[in-house]
Amino acid sequence: VDVSGNGTNGTLTNGAAYSSTDRAFTFDGTDDRITGTLNNPSGAWVNSIAFWFKRDVESGVNGYDYVFKSGTQGGTSAMNIIITPSDQLVWTIYNHTVYTPSNIIENNRWYHVLTVYRGGVVNLTSVDIYVNGVNIANSTNGTAAQTLPTNSGFVIANNTTSGYNFNGSISNFKIWGGVDLTA
Repeated sequence: VDVSGNGTNGTLTNGAAYSSTDRAFTFDGTDDRITGTLNNPSGAWVNSIAFWFKRDVESGVNGYDYVFKSGTQGGTSAMNIIITPSDQLVWTIYNHTVYTPSNIIENNRWYHVLTVYRGGVVNLTSVDIYVNGVNIANSTNGTAAQTLPTNSGFVIANNTTSGYNFNGSISNFKIWGGVDLTA
């Protein structure tokens, strides 16, 4: 339930569950996820996304674990937060990507993540990736700006089309539309 009152609720799908012990949503890395629809304008939507996560095991196809996806896969209309096979976090609009250093994610350890997109062309000036309170975004590629469609669908913990599933726990997931948070 969206506690902000904006009505951007999510639906637990295919076995996604809430653990009252961990105070987190749990995902088995198969096909469970949370789905919903954002209340966003079209185009280069300024936003911040924050959450806690703990990956149990690498489970996605070729080692890619999707934590968040919004929009339509392909082109510049999909925004994603992904853990790569080299255990780095990436914020991406298709192939236009901002990276953290490799080997920062370990299994069975909690991390707090905040991504910030200020709009415009994807680069180290328009996108921040904070991990445990430190902006560690350090490289980028691509030159496109985000072009999300109005009221984009979103998926937490699953790509839904390619098997890039997340196996672990996600807690306190929040999206701020029109807001670029700072440290």
